[in-house]
Amino acid sequence: MKKISQITLLLLIGLKLSAQYVWIDSIRIIPISPTMDDTVLVIGEIRTASAGCDLDYTEMEIDTSNKLIKIKGCYAIGPLDTICPSIDTFQVGQLPNGNYQIILTVNGFETIVNPNGDCSNSGETTKVTEVMVSGTNSTGHKTEQPYQFNLINNPVKEFAIFQVKQHGINSDLVIADNLGRIVLRKNVVASQGDKIKIEVSHLASGIYYCYLENDSNKTMAIKMIKD
Repeated sequence: MKKISQITLLLLIGLKLSAQYVWIDSIRIIPISPTMDDTVLVIGEIRTASAGCDLDYTEMEIDTSNKLIKIKGCYAIGPLDTICPSIDTFQVGQLPNGNYQIILTVNGFETIVNPNGDCSNSGETTKVTEVMVSGTNSTGHKTEQPYQFNLINNPVKEFAIFQVKQHGINSDLVIADNLGRIVLRKNVVASQGDKIKIEVSHLASGIYYCYLENDSNKTMAIKMIKD
């Protein structure tokens, strides 16, 4: 079994604003204390000086030799103040052991329609938090699988409806909140094409992440918005 003693992932903060059109309110890591088995979500809460959450592009670069993880996003902005999430992922188990600097950079441009198709520097920020990665959990390394199911209705209200994509499943359907806390776990057995209806009316409004998990593997997370 592949083991690591400890990885500390450091997100360095820098701040540079040419004009205060866009900046990062905060960065969150999901799960809060990941192991090498986990796909880690890096979520930056982006505040713009006006409204609009149109993501022009997001790109990610992992430089293992220099232990850097660079994430870039770009937003269009409109007439009202708002907060937009910028989300990217990486898998801890794919990285060599060590300390990493995670640099989240977001640019913004002043209008919803960008005639140049690029991201003008109307405001650029990078920001920081810290997360510690410990060794593998008791179930050993879990191989991450591609999406095996779709979320048909999104945003959701009373129910979330999932559909099995390729082959039958016998796994736990897990829903975690934006702090990485598991709020629902339900075993599901279904065949290809089947629909799975899960009641979510008790969940508070917000962003959640859904994935399938069993003893040997897990799927990539799907973002779910609860109205």
